[in-house]
Amino acid sequence: MRSAIQWMTGVGIGALFIFLSFREGQLDSLLAGSLHLDWSTGQFLSRENGDISWAVNLDAIAGYFGCLVVIHVLRVWRWAPLLRPLVHVPAATLNRISAVGFMAVFLLPFRIGEAVRPWLLTREAPDVPFPSALATIVVERIADGLTVTALLFLSMLLLPEDFFLSPVVHVAGWSALGLFLTASVFIFLLHRSGEGFIQAVARLVGRLNTSGAARVERILLGFRAGLAGLPEWRANLSFLTITCCYWSLNGLGLHILSRGFGLEFPPSLCFIMMACVVVGMMIPNSPGNVGTYWYFLLLPLSGSPELMSLPAVTAFGLTAYSMQLLQQSSFGLVFVLRGKVRWKTLQEATAAEIPEDAGAQGTTGP
Repeated sequence: MRSAIQWMTGVGIGALFIFLSFREGQLDSLLAGSLHLDWSTGQFLSRENGDISWAVNLDAIAGYFGCLVVIHVLRVWRWAPLLRPLVHVPAATLNRISAVGFMAVFLLPFRIGEAVRPWLLTREAPDVPFPSALATIVVERIADGLTVTALLFLSMLLLPEDFFLSPVVHVAGWSALGLFLTASVFIFLLHRSGEGFIQAVARLVGRLNTSGAARVERILLGFRAGLAGLPEWRANLSFLTITCCYWSLNGLGLHILSRGFGLEFPPSLCFIMMACVVVGMMIPNSPGNVGTYWYFLLLPLSGSPELMSLPAVTAFGLTAYSMQLLQQSSFGLVFVLRGKVRWKTLQEATAAEIPEDAGAQGTTGP
């Protein structure tokens, strides 16, 4: 029942953002022409009444997809420093777990796929407690949030003065900064404080929901046990460096793709667009991020109606999404189709919770 509600709600969220994205008729103008692949010019283009309404260079699409492949490698690689104190995972195994996990996060609603990577890790390495594996994912997300928020504010400072940025972007940036800083402080206190902090949080929850206090205390105790197994920040310079490289390449890839469409977006704008996608993913997402991805990607342009009305801009947004969907899905799906990871295992992972015993071992089995 819970899964059905999540999927139904996710579909509704996707439908809402599809409506918000194309309520001005951008999709109609995009599809009005006939599509052609011109090998002589190396372009994929749309013609309407004999005129080219939009075109994109094939090498730009290839370049963007190449960036996504490198980004995948960096995302897999940067998990290793966090896992090193827990277990040594061979590169091939780490790639398989990560590829399937990334696919699940992108395709499943409400980001329930975040539990897939730690769950699969505990099946490959039964000695690793699930809370410890889950803690590495939370640390990744907080590092991602702070890095992207910093890039957002830096990019807003570098944005040309003649470009009007929607006030919504500023609100989203400050909201994200507040959220990730609060999460950082909470994780720090949870890691450094004794059980008194956890009990205080549980009592606070108990005032709102008496039956939920014990469960919250159990979850926090298990998660704190997981955090205890992580290395110190100073030993994770490689993790932080890879994180910065990963997000920098993400923004660069969008810039490469935008130039392929002939859009004169400044690099700072592409980084703002990337950051808006990340902020948008903080809300419950739709299955496959349909609607939500390209809505938040193009949100920085909402203050420039003349840009939003261009068919090339809509085509750019849908192409960026399609390349993300192709890369995220295909890299993980190949392991599912080959039987390396069973679909049933993914279903188990999305229902996983921190076990009653904070030091419980990961579930074993094929």
